[in-house]
Amino acid sequence: MSRTRSYVAALTLTLLLAGCASVQSKKPVELPKQPMGMANISISPVTNDAERESGLRVSPDGRIMLFNIEAGETRATSGSIFDALRMPERSKGNSVGASYQGVSIAMMELGKPGKSIVSQQGARDPSLLADSKSFVFSMLQGNQALLARSAIGQQISAVRFLSPMPCVSYDQQPSVSPDGRMILFATAAADQSSTVATMDLQAGAAKCKILFPGQLPQWSPTGRSFVFQRTVNGFRQLFVFEEAQNLLTQITFGAFDNYEPAWSPEGKKLVFTTTRNGNANIYMINTDGTELVQITQGPTRDHSPAWARDGRVFFVSNAGGQEDIWQAVLQTR
Repeated sequence: MSRTRSYVAALTLTLLLAGCASVQSKKPVELPKQPMGMANISISPVTNDAERESGLRVSPDGRIMLFNIEAGETRATSGSIFDALRMPERSKGNSVGASYQGVSIAMMELGKPGKSIVSQQGARDPSLLADSKSFVFSMLQGNQALLARSAIGQQISAVRFLSPMPCVSYDQQPSVSPDGRMILFATAAADQSSTVATMDLQAGAAKCKILFPGQLPQWSPTGRSFVFQRTVNGFRQLFVFEEAQNLLTQITFGAFDNYEPAWSPEGKKLVFTTTRNGNANIYMINTDGTELVQITQGPTRDHSPAWARDGRVFFVSNAGGQEDIWQAVLQTR
């Protein structure tokens, strides 16, 4: 598929939002919509195959990308990985376990064709360590999901579990801190709300600490804060937690979903998926909730964004009729 899409996205000043860690929340103040400039977004496909990709993660050195890969014959089944990532914070019993079936972790060297499998089936949600070789992921074991560790280049059966038991029942969506000491992740029992938790990798026996309700936590590049999503009044919204100040700030509002956040390389912006225009598209926003930029548009289903060191934003889209990886190059004027 050689077709290239090109979009012109208007840079819009959006909501200035605030909150605090005690779950106090200020009513959002809507500012006048004022053009701040124009951005030329060049969008093109990266993969074109029968396998469904999701959960994109680019390595800290920008050389490789890890992601979930789902075999073509399982693509249309209920409880697929795509459906699991779309679930609200309440786990749905069999749907959680079913989301691992037929799913593995794959690797791609950016700028080179092809991809390779780096895990057994039943593994998903990779997060790379600072060395860009080792990675942590979630792996189904019976009726539980445990966090495990492996390395690119070693046998896919060489897996080390970080703890003999899950924090609750399903430990998913890990994010390793930049210094490699801590892991953020989401954990939940079947039919219970998902919570954000941490695990200290330096402890002899890894123990988890439950923080607060949420999903898909992601460490910032500095390691001093993290972003996650939480359902508020029936819609998923983004929050940033700053550890030093113990400050929790809600940065998106509205009667639509905002989810799957990913940091910019310098840690000042986020890309995320939103349904504010009726379809799932990719947007960019400052970490304080200002300066909203639309990256993709149209009646497509775009999701799982990841931001590379060279400025490219990778995401998954069904624009070509199937779930494939695409890339967006932002050229500001």
